[in-house]
Amino acid sequence: MRGNLRADEKNEIIDKIYRLPNRILFEFFQPCYNRFDEFEESVDQLIREYTKKDTVPEGMAKSIILQSSWALILGLYDNVAFSCSDSSSIAALDKFKMTSTNHRVLNLIMAENAENALTFSKKAIRLYDSNEDFLQKYLARCVAEVHVIKQNTLELGNLI
Repeated sequence: MRGNLRADEKNEIIDKIYRLPNRILFEFFQPCYNRFDEFEESVDQLIREYTKKDTVPEGMAKSIILQSSWALILGLYDNVAFSCSDSSSIAALDKFKMTSTNHRVLNLIMAENAENALTFSKKAIRLYDSNEDFLQKYLARCVAEVHVIKQNTLELGNLI
C-alpha cells in the first residue's frame, strides 16, 4: 500500500476491506432470509407471470434466488477488488488472515484484478484444490471463468 500509514493503520484498512462487504451483504440479505418463504413465493409468482404458466417447476424460484444472490455477492466483491487492489497493494492484502470462504474468494478476485494471469491462475487452482468445500470450489471456478472471459474480450478488442 502506498503512503505513510503506520502498520496498524494499514492493518485496520485491510481488515475493513475484507469485512465491510460481508457486513453490507448480511444487512442486505438478512430480511430476505428471515422471510424466505414469502420471498420465494413472490419470485415464484413473477416466474408464473413472466412465463404465463400456472405452475413452476419445483425449486426453480429457489434456484433463481440463489444464482442471483451469488451474482450480487460476486459483483460487490469485484467492485471492492477493483477499488481496493492493485499490484502495489496485493502483497499486503494477501497477509490478511482469511478465516472464511468469503475472504478467500474476495482475495482471489483481488488477485484477478491486481496480478498477472499466471499468478492469478496458480492462486485460483490452489484455492480450488485446497479443500472439499463445494461452495469454495464453485466460486473459485466462477471467478476463473470470468477471468477467461475478460481476457478473451481484451484480446478480441486488440484485434479489432
